[in-house]
Amino acid sequence: MIVLDGAVQTSIRAWALAAYPHEAVGFVIGEPLPTLATVTALVPVANLASTPDTTFVLDPVGWFQADAVAQQTGTAVLGIIHTHPDSPAVPSIHDARNAADVGRSLFWLIVSVTSHGRIDIRGWHWDGAEFVEDDVAWN
Repeated sequence: MIVLDGAVQTSIRAWALAAYPHEAVGFVIGEPLPTLATVTALVPVANLASTPDTTFVLDPVGWFQADAVAQQTGTAVLGIIHTHPDSPAVPSIHDARNAADVGRSLFWLIVSVTSHGRIDIRGWHWDGAEFVEDDVAWN
């Protein structure tokens, strides 16, 4: 289960709406436990994609930025977060290719965002062959 604390929910909403209609991307950090991950912070990263309205390419510097924030706060990088403007919060073919490269250690939060400001957040993990949905709870 992935738990989003109240402050990070507000940050995610503002970040997703500010990037619309482009895909936003970043990392989430927090407290990892064997069956529960509590997300406490969002680390936005530049989207270097040539078509940012339909895909994302993580700025490699973002990995270092997220790791630095995690080390400073005594937490861990838990997952990748990105938005799907005007699309469901379900993994795309592009997401599956990225997940195969990243591996199984990070979960994925996908945020559907619409022009009307509607936000839907769903969690996923890559099992090596496909995405499996995780429960997301708000704290």
